[in-house]
Amino acid sequence: MNAENLFRVTLNQFNNGEFVVNDAETYQALGPDLKRTFPEVIDYVRMSHWGEDHLRTTTESFYEDLIYLSDPSVFDLFTIKFVHGDPTVNFSEPNKAVISDRLAQRIFGDTEVIGETILLGYYETPLMVTGVFEALPANTHLKFEMLISHETLPRLWDWYAEYPWSGNNEYTYLLMNPGTSVEAFNQKLNQYSKVNENIENEIVISERIGDIHLYSNKSFEPEVNGDVRIVNFMMMLGIFILLLAWVNYVNLSTAKAINRSKEVGIRKVICSSQLTLIIQFLI
Repeated sequence: MNAENLFRVTLNQFNNGEFVVNDAETYQALGPDLKRTFPEVIDYVRMSHWGEDHLRTTTESFYEDLIYLSDPSVFDLFTIKFVHGDPTVNFSEPNKAVISDRLAQRIFGDTEVIGETILLGYYETPLMVTGVFEALPANTHLKFEMLISHETLPRLWDWYAEYPWSGNNEYTYLLMNPGTSVEAFNQKLNQYSKVNENIENEIVISERIGDIHLYSNKSFEPEVNGDVRIVNFMMMLGIFILLLAWVNYVNLSTAKAINRSKEVGIRKVICSSQLTLIIQFLI
Protein backbone atom coordinates (compact mmCIF):
# COMPACT_ATOMS: atom_id res chain seq x y z
CA MET A 1 0.00 0.00 0.00
CA ASN A 2 1.28 3.47 -0.92
CA ALA A 3 2.15 5.28 2.31
CA GLU A 4 1.20 8.60 0.68
CA ASN A 5 -2.44 7.47 0.75
CA LEU A 6 -2.40 6.35 4.39
CA PHE A 7 -3.30 8.91 7.05
CA ARG A 8 -3.53 8.60 10.83
CA VAL A 9 -6.02 10.72 12.75
CA THR A 10 -5.34 11.97 16.28
CA LEU A 11 -7.02 14.28 18.80
CA ASN A 12 -5.91 17.79 19.78
CA GLN A 13 -7.35 18.25 23.27
CA PHE A 14 -8.19 21.62 24.80
CA ASN A 15 -9.14 22.87 28.28
CA ASN A 16 -10.92 26.22 28.53
CA GLY A 17 -9.78 27.00 25.02
CA GLU A 18 -6.11 26.30 25.71
CA PHE A 19 -4.24 23.46 24.02
CA VAL A 20 -3.43 20.63 26.43
CA VAL A 21 -2.09 17.63 24.53
CA ASN A 22 -2.26 15.80 21.21
CA ASP A 23 -3.46 12.25 21.82
CA ALA A 24 -2.44 9.58 19.30
CA GLU A 25 -5.46 7.44 20.26
CA THR A 26 -9.05 8.14 19.20
CA TYR A 27 -12.64 6.94 19.72
CA GLN A 28 -13.88 3.62 18.37
CA ALA A 29 -16.67 5.32 16.39
CA LEU A 30 -14.41 7.89 14.72
CA GLY A 31 -13.10 5.72 11.87
CA PRO A 32 -16.53 4.51 10.69
CA ASP A 33 -17.98 8.02 11.01
CA LEU A 34 -15.18 9.59 8.97
CA LYS A 35 -15.73 7.03 6.21
CA ARG A 36 -19.45 7.90 6.12
CA THR A 37 -18.82 11.64 6.21
CA PHE A 38 -15.93 12.24 3.80
CA PRO A 39 -15.89 10.85 0.25
CA GLU A 40 -12.07 11.02 0.14
CA VAL A 41 -11.89 8.35 2.87
CA ILE A 42 -11.88 4.97 1.12
CA ASP A 43 -11.51 2.80 4.23
CA TYR A 44 -10.30 2.78 7.82
CA VAL A 45 -8.74 0.43 10.34
CA ARG A 46 -8.81 0.67 14.13
CA MET A 47 -5.93 -0.74 16.15
CA SER A 48 -6.48 -1.13 19.88
CA HIS A 49 -3.43 -2.03 21.97
CA TRP A 50 -4.42 -4.76 24.40
CA GLY A 51 -1.06 -4.58 26.14
CA GLU A 52 0.89 -7.27 27.92
CA ASP A 53 -1.19 -10.29 28.84
CA HIS A 54 -1.01 -13.96 29.56
CA LEU A 55 -1.25 -16.38 26.63
CA ARG A 56 -1.81 -20.05 27.34
CA THR A 57 -2.24 -23.26 25.39
CA THR A 58 -2.90 -26.74 26.72
CA THR A 59 0.80 -27.19 27.39
CA GLU A 60 2.56 -23.79 27.35
CA SER A 61 2.22 -20.37 28.97
CA PHE A 62 3.70 -17.01 27.87
CA TYR A 63 3.44 -13.27 28.37
CA GLU A 64 3.26 -11.04 25.30
CA ASP A 65 3.03 -7.25 25.05
CA LEU A 66 2.55 -6.65 21.31
CA ILE A 67 -1.11 -7.67 21.16
CA TYR A 68 -3.59 -5.54 19.18
CA LEU A 69 -7.24 -5.85 18.21
CA SER A 70 -7.99 -4.68 14.68
CA ASP A 71 -10.58 -4.53 11.94
CA PRO A 72 -10.20 -7.01 9.04
CA SER A 73 -9.31 -4.05 6.81
CA VAL A 74 -5.84 -4.12 8.41
CA PHE A 75 -4.87 -6.70 5.79
CA ASP A 76 -5.88 -4.30 3.01
CA LEU A 77 -4.32 -1.12 4.38
CA PHE A 78 -1.03 -2.59 5.62
CA THR A 79 1.42 -4.99 4.01
CA ILE A 80 1.26 -8.22 6.00
CA LYS A 81 2.71 -11.34 4.39
CA PHE A 82 1.15 -14.61 5.49
CA VAL A 83 2.98 -17.90 5.84
CA HIS A 84 -0.15 -19.96 6.54
CA GLY A 85 -3.89 -19.33 6.42
CA ASP A 86 -6.25 -16.79 4.89
CA PRO A 87 -7.43 -14.48 7.70
CA THR A 88 -9.70 -12.45 5.42
CA VAL A 89 -12.18 -15.35 5.38
CA ASN A 90 -13.37 -15.12 9.00
CA PHE A 91 -11.42 -12.34 10.75
CA SER A 92 -14.64 -10.32 10.89
CA GLU A 93 -15.93 -12.81 13.47
CA PRO A 94 -15.20 -12.59 17.22
CA ASN A 95 -12.53 -14.70 18.94
CA LYS A 96 -10.28 -15.00 15.91
CA ALA A 97 -6.55 -14.24 15.90
CA VAL A 98 -3.53 -14.19 13.64
CA ILE A 99 -0.01 -14.48 15.05
CA SER A 100 3.52 -13.97 13.78
CA ASP A 101 5.65 -16.94 12.81
CA ARG A 102 7.99 -15.88 15.64
CA LEU A 103 5.20 -16.10 18.23
CA ALA A 104 3.95 -19.36 16.74
CA GLN A 105 7.39 -20.89 17.23
CA ARG A 106 7.49 -19.65 20.83
CA ILE A 107 4.05 -20.98 21.74
CA PHE A 108 3.67 -24.11 19.62
CA GLY A 109 7.18 -24.83 18.37
CA ASP A 110 5.80 -24.77 14.80
CA THR A 111 4.22 -22.37 12.30
CA GLU A 112 1.54 -24.70 10.93
CA VAL A 113 -0.94 -23.93 13.70
CA ILE A 114 -4.15 -22.97 11.85
CA GLY A 115 -7.14 -24.01 13.96
CA GLU A 116 -5.19 -24.10 17.23
CA THR A 117 -6.62 -22.28 20.27
CA ILE A 118 -4.87 -19.70 22.45
CA LEU A 119 -6.39 -18.66 25.77
CA LEU A 120 -6.09 -14.92 26.50
CA GLY A 121 -5.82 -13.32 29.90
CA TYR A 122 -7.24 -14.02 33.32
CA TYR A 123 -10.61 -15.11 31.95
CA GLU A 124 -8.88 -17.34 29.38
CA THR A 125 -10.86 -16.05 26.42
CA PRO A 126 -10.43 -18.67 23.65
CA LEU A 127 -8.97 -17.37 20.38
CA MET A 128 -8.78 -19.50 17.26
CA VAL A 129 -5.65 -19.02 15.14
CA THR A 130 -6.71 -18.29 11.54
CA GLY A 131 -3.38 -17.20 10.11
CA VAL A 132 0.37 -16.98 10.66
CA PHE A 133 2.25 -13.98 9.21
CA GLU A 134 5.90 -13.14 8.75
CA ALA A 135 7.37 -11.25 11.70
CA LEU A 136 7.28 -7.53 10.98
CA PRO A 137 10.55 -5.71 10.18
CA ALA A 138 12.18 -3.49 12.79
CA ASN A 139 11.35 -0.26 10.94
CA THR A 140 7.59 -0.90 11.11
CA HIS A 141 5.65 2.02 12.61
CA LEU A 142 3.25 -0.11 14.65
CA LYS A 143 4.63 -3.49 15.70
CA PHE A 144 2.52 -6.47 16.74
CA GLU A 145 2.99 -10.18 17.33
CA MET A 146 -0.72 -10.98 17.59
CA LEU A 147 -3.82 -9.46 16.01
CA ILE A 148 -7.24 -10.26 17.47
CA SER A 149 -10.44 -9.60 15.52
CA HIS A 150 -12.00 -6.28 16.49
CA GLU A 151 -15.38 -7.94 17.01
CA THR A 152 -13.88 -9.61 20.09
CA LEU A 153 -13.68 -6.30 21.98
CA PRO A 154 -17.34 -6.20 23.13
CA ARG A 155 -16.77 -9.61 24.71
CA LEU A 156 -13.68 -8.40 26.52
CA TRP A 157 -15.04 -4.99 27.61
CA ASP A 158 -18.70 -4.98 28.70
CA TRP A 159 -19.05 -1.22 28.21
CA TYR A 160 -17.53 -1.11 24.73
CA ALA A 161 -20.64 -1.49 22.54
CA GLU A 162 -22.71 0.86 24.67
CA TYR A 163 -20.30 3.84 24.69
CA PRO A 164 -18.80 4.29 21.21
CA TRP A 165 -17.68 7.88 21.90
CA SER A 166 -16.48 7.45 25.49
CA GLY A 167 -13.08 5.78 25.48
CA ASN A 168 -10.35 6.99 23.12
CA ASN A 169 -8.26 3.82 23.16
CA GLU A 170 -7.69 3.11 19.47
CA TYR A 171 -5.24 4.15 16.78
CA THR A 172 -7.22 5.06 13.66
CA TYR A 173 -5.76 4.89 10.16
CA LEU A 174 -7.46 6.01 6.96
CA LEU A 175 -6.96 4.94 3.37
CA MET A 176 -7.43 8.10 1.33
CA ASN A 177 -8.08 8.83 -2.32
CA PRO A 178 -4.77 9.40 -4.15
CA GLY A 179 -3.72 13.03 -4.12
CA THR A 180 -5.64 13.98 -0.97
CA SER A 181 -4.00 16.97 0.71
CA VAL A 182 -3.34 16.71 4.44
CA GLU A 183 -3.81 20.45 4.85
CA ALA A 184 -7.15 20.54 3.03
CA PHE A 185 -8.41 17.45 4.85
CA ASN A 186 -7.42 18.94 8.22
CA GLN A 187 -9.50 22.03 7.45
CA LYS A 188 -12.48 19.75 6.90
CA LEU A 189 -11.71 17.83 10.09
CA ASN A 190 -11.59 21.08 12.02
CA GLN A 191 -15.11 21.95 10.93
CA TYR A 192 -16.25 18.36 11.47
CA SER A 193 -14.98 18.46 15.07
CA LYS A 194 -16.91 21.63 15.81
CA VAL A 195 -20.28 20.33 14.58
CA ASN A 196 -19.94 16.76 15.91
CA GLU A 197 -21.91 16.71 19.17
CA ASN A 198 -19.92 13.68 20.36
CA ILE A 199 -16.62 15.57 20.32
CA GLU A 200 -16.09 18.16 23.04
CA ASN A 201 -12.97 20.30 23.59
CA GLU A 202 -11.12 18.36 20.89
CA ILE A 203 -10.12 18.79 17.26
CA VAL A 204 -9.48 15.80 15.03
CA ILE A 205 -6.36 16.20 12.88
CA SER A 206 -4.60 13.95 10.37
CA GLU A 207 -1.03 13.22 9.30
CA ARG A 208 0.58 11.00 6.70
CA ILE A 209 1.79 7.73 8.11
CA GLY A 210 5.22 8.35 6.58
CA ASP A 211 5.61 11.52 8.68
CA ILE A 212 4.87 9.90 12.03
CA HIS A 213 8.35 8.65 12.94
CA LEU A 214 10.21 11.97 12.64
CA TYR A 215 7.46 14.59 12.92
CA SER A 216 4.98 13.18 15.42
CA ASN A 217 5.45 13.51 19.15
CA LYS A 218 2.08 12.77 20.72
CA SER A 219 0.93 11.15 23.92
CA PHE A 220 0.28 7.39 23.83
CA GLU A 221 2.38 6.77 20.72
CA PRO A 222 2.88 3.02 20.08
CA GLU A 223 6.60 3.56 20.72
CA VAL A 224 9.08 6.38 21.10
CA ASN A 225 9.49 8.17 17.78
CA GLY A 226 12.51 9.80 16.23
CA ASP A 227 12.99 13.55 16.00
CA VAL A 228 13.71 15.41 12.77
CA ARG A 229 15.59 18.07 14.77
CA ILE A 230 18.14 15.47 15.89
CA VAL A 231 18.50 14.23 12.32
CA ASN A 232 19.07 17.78 11.05
CA PHE A 233 21.57 18.47 13.83
CA MET A 234 23.55 15.33 12.97
CA MET A 235 23.55 16.30 9.28
CA MET A 236 24.84 19.79 10.09
CA LEU A 237 27.46 18.30 12.41
CA GLY A 238 28.59 15.95 9.64
CA ILE A 239 28.87 18.83 7.16
CA PHE A 240 30.84 20.86 9.72
CA ILE A 241 33.27 17.97 10.28
CA LEU A 242 33.77 17.57 6.51
CA LEU A 243 34.44 21.30 6.11
CA LEU A 244 36.88 21.23 9.02
CA ALA A 245 38.69 18.25 7.49
CA TRP A 246 38.83 20.02 4.10
CA VAL A 247 40.30 23.21 5.60
CA ASN A 248 42.82 21.14 7.56
CA TYR A 249 43.80 19.26 4.39
CA VAL A 250 44.32 22.50 2.48
CA ASN A 251 46.47 23.91 5.29
CA LEU A 252 48.60 20.77 5.46
CA SER A 253 48.97 20.65 1.66
CA THR A 254 50.01 24.32 1.58
CA ALA A 255 52.55 23.84 4.36
CA LYS A 256 53.96 20.78 2.64
CA ALA A 257 54.23 22.62 -0.67
CA ILE A 258 56.18 25.44 0.97
CA ASN A 259 58.58 22.94 2.54
CA ARG A 260 59.16 21.34 -0.85
CA SER A 261 59.80 24.62 -2.69
CA LYS A 262 63.57 24.19 -2.27
CA GLU A 263 63.32 20.71 -3.79
CA VAL A 264 61.51 22.14 -6.79
CA GLY A 265 64.21 24.81 -7.22
CA ILE A 266 67.01 22.28 -7.13
CA ARG A 267 65.24 20.02 -9.68
CA LYS A 268 64.82 22.97 -12.02
CA VAL A 269 68.55 23.75 -11.70
CA ILE A 270 69.41 20.18 -12.74
CA CYS A 271 67.09 20.60 -15.75
CA SER A 272 64.01 18.60 -14.63
CA SER A 273 61.16 19.18 -17.03
CA GLN A 274 57.79 20.70 -16.06
CA LEU A 275 56.06 17.43 -16.92
CA THR A 276 58.33 15.50 -14.53
CA LEU A 277 57.52 17.87 -11.66
CA ILE A 278 53.76 17.65 -12.35
CA ILE A 279 53.84 13.84 -12.40
CA GLN A 280 55.80 13.72 -9.16
CA PHE A 281 53.34 15.90 -7.26
CA LEU A 282 50.25 14.19 -8.67
CA ILE A 283 51.54 10.75 -7.74
